[in-house]
Amino acid sequence: MDRYVIDADGNLLPGDVDRLRRLLKSNAPEPILREHAVNHAGFVLIDHDGDRANIFMQVDDDSRPLTRVELFAWLNRSSAKSVIVYDNGHTPILQSRAKVIERLQMLPPFCRVRRNRFRSRPIDAERSLLAPLVRAFLDVVAGFRSVHDVETICNQMFQGRYTISRLAGDGSTLVIQSLGHGYWSFDPIWTSMARGCRPQDGPDYHYGLWVADTHGRALRINRLLFDDVDAVIGRPRLPAMRVTYTRCVVPFRLRRGPCYVLSASAARDDIDLLS
Repeated sequence: MDRYVIDADGNLLPGDVDRLRRLLKSNAPEPILREHAVNHAGFVLIDHDGDRANIFMQVDDDSRPLTRVELFAWLNRSSAKSVIVYDNGHTPILQSRAKVIERLQMLPPFCRVRRNRFRSRPIDAERSLLAPLVRAFLDVVAGFRSVHDVETICNQMFQGRYTISRLAGDGSTLVIQSLGHGYWSFDPIWTSMARGCRPQDGPDYHYGLWVADTHGRALRINRLLFDDVDAVIGRPRLPAMRVTYTRCVVPFRLRRGPCYVLSASAARDDIDLLS
């Protein structure tokens, strides 16, 4: 098992007992050190074992936002699928990776979201440079048997700038089935681990929710949507990035199985909806 500590300045460090003694300037037994680290020093402790991680922190302590920024960054590059957060080092309150990320994004500094960070403008299909590609996509996709087959053609048609999603069993939660590697605004780690996650589990929770709303609407009305997008995307430990692109959102079915939704885009530098 690997142990880490995130100190009050947001530094991720090895979390062995000797490190804790140096950080806390104490020779107390390990249980007391860990208690003091979480409840008095405001540190975050992480016990990571393969695909499992136990996190010990003061969840509602707003005085050390840098610890949350680094924890969010660690979660986005970690292999941990099963994540449990223990509030004040004792009480398990969050018991899934998705819930942990969602809770972090609702707390400072992530919750300080500027209004109107994401805007879109509907356009007619005839004005979209993606329309011919979408028609070619729909001509062939109904004959495919798997999402893997769709990935191949999307990489060719859209240069890897695509997301394929479907609704989960509850009929309302959108789940990513494939995320292309052509999005330069996304960390490659998120791209590689996005399958099976919700859009809001990504680097910017609020942007993910906004995107999921559009994808879900296209599925509900079963209609192609074309628009231009201007958005400022938050990124852990990195400056926010403004992205402008033209997009198509396309419900489709394979030869068998449920309905999916494709979102494909092309970067544009002549779109300005935020000024």
